[in-house]
Amino acid sequence: VGPGHVRSRSHDLVHLSARKKKSSNYMYLVPSPSPRSASGRSSACTLDSGGEEEESLPTATGVVQDGWVLCDSSASGDNKRTRSSREGQRSGKATSSASGSEHRHGNRRAGSKRNSSGSDKGSASKRGSNRSSSDSGRLQCSPVVPYKEEDPSYIHHSFNLFLDMEVFNTGMGERFTMVFKSGMVQYGSSEEILCLFVASNLTAYIYQVTAPESPKPKKWLKLLKSHPLRKLVYLDIGPGYQTLRAEFNPPDACYTFLLRDQEKCERCASKLSFVAADVSHSSFKRIHVDTFHLEHIMHPERVLKKTVLMKLDNLSPRQLPSQLLPDDKRESECVTLYLLAHRHVPRKGPVAVSVVVTDHTLFLGEEHFHHWPLPRLHPLPDQHSLTPPFSHVKQQEISDIEQLALDHDQHCHLVVKFFKDNIVEGDPLCFMLIMETPGAVKALVSALQGPWEKQFGVPLKVSHK
Repeated sequence: VGPGHVRSRSHDLVHLSARKKKSSNYMYLVPSPSPRSASGRSSACTLDSGGEEEESLPTATGVVQDGWVLCDSSASGDNKRTRSSREGQRSGKATSSASGSEHRHGNRRAGSKRNSSGSDKGSASKRGSNRSSSDSGRLQCSPVVPYKEEDPSYIHHSFNLFLDMEVFNTGMGERFTMVFKSGMVQYGSSEEILCLFVASNLTAYIYQVTAPESPKPKKWLKLLKSHPLRKLVYLDIGPGYQTLRAEFNPPDACYTFLLRDQEKCERCASKLSFVAADVSHSSFKRIHVDTFHLEHIMHPERVLKKTVLMKLDNLSPRQLPSQLLPDDKRESECVTLYLLAHRHVPRKGPVAVSVVVTDHTLFLGEEHFHHWPLPRLHPLPDQHSLTPPFSHVKQQEISDIEQLALDHDQHCHLVVKFFKDNIVEGDPLCFMLIMETPGAVKALVSALQGPWEKQFGVPLKVSHK
């Protein structure tokens, strides 16, 4: 039956054209889902949704005749009335004469024409607003960041879909468990690589980040290596909870992730150790927290020689030469803070450094994570290729600090200025440091203020620019 006609009970064709000039709205018919009356008499429309609001249902304007319901297309999508309200509005509309039915159809036709122009305007304005909002959404679209620094268990649904479709073996029940982004140094290579570590319940994936994040992972990620999680043997948390090292065997592989944040390191280590221990036939043994030995940054060459004799020549500590034994009382100082940061060097830019604070001294040094600490499973290099734990070490007495300078715009920047009279020729007048988080800046300021104020009895000056 076409949109312009309806077949009545008496089989007379009644013209019900509701089409208005220059309007696309019309009256149309749909089958009645559940007629209320089995006798075939006109009854109320029975489009029922259980009393809940309905979206995009046509408004029933007519009565049931031979199982058909007359509906108005101009109101389609705007009907949000409940079952009770519809029944109340429909009560008293049923009649027993065909002429009365025709009269009602004519009235509704006129009402439909009167409302069609308003409906067209409303629909046009809605379509225009939808187009404008979608256009602005496309203009303001930002790259999808598939991870959260504060939650290694979080993954964006689009990235999770990429993993399921392109990476994981879903047929084996492989599913996502954790992800984090950090710098990474592989044992034997001195280059720090920005990586994304992704772990499923079966495998660990190490991706190199080659470009800024975007909705298409293949454009900014390059798979470097993958290892079955059952082959993860050791996890080592570095001093100050700044690094996380993972050792796999076999094949022998060792990765140090430079997280540079204590809370992030704790969360990632806890999650990864739980996932590794939960794998069937797991080789995971334990998680270990390393302590920092001040000798490594004060006498890195001596540490190297002692290590070569003990690890490569199999000498015991009692067999070491006396010149390799600790003789400096300062080595017994308590390390109050250990942080990983970057130091801005003129004409060179940011350089990765380790910041070590004791009761009296501030140390900065470039730490060689590609060799230290020595791995348990990986074969050791020969004595000629093994490097000392630190190089380019700078140290200044905390009492030589003149003031600390913070930047309002750069919350992770800190400048440590020294008195000129106490600076040895060739040493810098200040350390320009870039931390990973504002919390690391506060920790360093607090670690320097305590010994300084204890010695001078006045607060250490902290300026803001």
